[in-house]
Amino acid sequence: MKIDFINKSLKRQWIFIFVVLLLVFTLLSTLIYTLFYRNYMLKSMESEWRARGRRIAATLSKHEANWEEQNLPWAQKGYGPGQGKNRGDFGSRRSGIGQYQLFQNAYIKMLNEAMLTDIWVLDKTYGTLSVGTEKRYSFENLPENALENLAKIYEGEEISTTDFSDLLGTSSLTLGFPIHKTDGSIQKSLLIHVSVDDTYTLYSSSFLGFSVAAIIAVILVIILALILSRRFIAPIREIQATTALLARDDYSARTGFNRPDELGDLAAEIDILAHRLEVARSEREQEDSLRRSFISDISHELRTPVAVIRGSIEALVDGIVKPEEQRDYLNAIRNEVKSLDRLVNDLLDLSRLDHKEFALDMTTVRLSDVVSDALRSVRGLAQEREVDLTSELDQELVVEADYGRLRQLSLILLDNAIKYSPMGSQVKIVLARKAAGDAFLSVIDQGPGLMPEVKEHVFDRFYSQSEKKDGMGLGLAIAASIAERHGMSLSVNSQPGQGSEFILAIPESNLKDIEKTQ
Repeated sequence: MKIDFINKSLKRQWIFIFVVLLLVFTLLSTLIYTLFYRNYMLKSMESEWRARGRRIAATLSKHEANWEEQNLPWAQKGYGPGQGKNRGDFGSRRSGIGQYQLFQNAYIKMLNEAMLTDIWVLDKTYGTLSVGTEKRYSFENLPENALENLAKIYEGEEISTTDFSDLLGTSSLTLGFPIHKTDGSIQKSLLIHVSVDDTYTLYSSSFLGFSVAAIIAVILVIILALILSRRFIAPIREIQATTALLARDDYSARTGFNRPDELGDLAAEIDILAHRLEVARSEREQEDSLRRSFISDISHELRTPVAVIRGSIEALVDGIVKPEEQRDYLNAIRNEVKSLDRLVNDLLDLSRLDHKEFALDMTTVRLSDVVSDALRSVRGLAQEREVDLTSELDQELVVEADYGRLRQLSLILLDNAIKYSPMGSQVKIVLARKAAGDAFLSVIDQGPGLMPEVKEHVFDRFYSQSEKKDGMGLGLAIAASIAERHGMSLSVNSQPGQGSEFILAIPESNLKDIEKTQ
């Protein structure tokens, strides 16, 4: 239930994030559209009507007499609504335009109908306001800065304002232009009122389109979020299930999917972790098995000599041994004590070599001297078994090593080779340097060789390939530990029926210049 709740929560988070991002994007798009598109439309309209207004002003200036003849006073020469009597009093009241005599002009009416706009022409000298429409305006609603704008026009400036919208009763853009006389003076001004309702309608329609598109996009985003959330939650659920199995010590669990993204990387890392945990558990189980086997082997190795010693001593104490047999019993006790002593020493050697704190007695050693010393020690054993020892020793190889431990390693390899060699066979010892710079010590016998399963464990402790052990099976384990402590490695090449070759690999970095050691 907890997993389902988390997944549902993730889905809600996905949907919420997607919708919020979409709404933010839509809002920003709308704001940008409002700021730029609306202004762009107004500026485009203003630029277009400025060009038209200049042409109209130039035409009115050029044909002034012709169009002025078409003025008809509003209400048959009367004053229009809101008009004052003092036509020339331009600036005496806020509604100064309201003091102009209102005329309807046929030419301006034609321009209005042709351009679908509202054109005013004001004459400050005669106080007339010529229009082309029959619509009556209440000049009490004139904008605050109407007189200021007119003053600017009469000074030769062009103006642009939206302040006449309330007076006209519609959203409009008002452009003002001076009408120059032939002598360059300005007594008339041209006001063009352009409706911007269509622009706002287009803007509103576009905004509505944005809103509808946003609603559709929200629906699509919710669907997409559901699809994507499932795509992302599925591997998360698999990862969670895998980690739950790992927490229950099931290290064989794997996520089972491969993706080229961060989730895929996470799954791969979890699979690697599971594999390492599985390997670690296997190694731990193997170590536990070796430990149990080690204790069992130690117990067995101790029990046999202890039983012999105990039986011999009890027989001697009980007086059941004949006087002439007592020496044999004492010799048996001595041999078993030697065996125990050798076992204890081997165990101590392994324990010391396993601990890095145990320091080796490192000195400059000529390897040929070490091998020659070991050969002298085993020649008697070789003669007893009628095994011929041959050697090829490089006299120039010098290393920094523990002489006693390297001699012990050489003795183990030689003793092992002689022990498993048939009578009349040969054991060859080679100490040489490779062309690559590394050196090696090789001990080759003509014994029965090793089976693959035996070869795999030949350096394990208490391991012997013969059912009847001759020793405790610690020799090669000790030799491998000595090699490791010296930065060397011990390996074996062997095939059943073809003998064995034990090789001590000596890296070039361990070798020293013989001239510097002399």
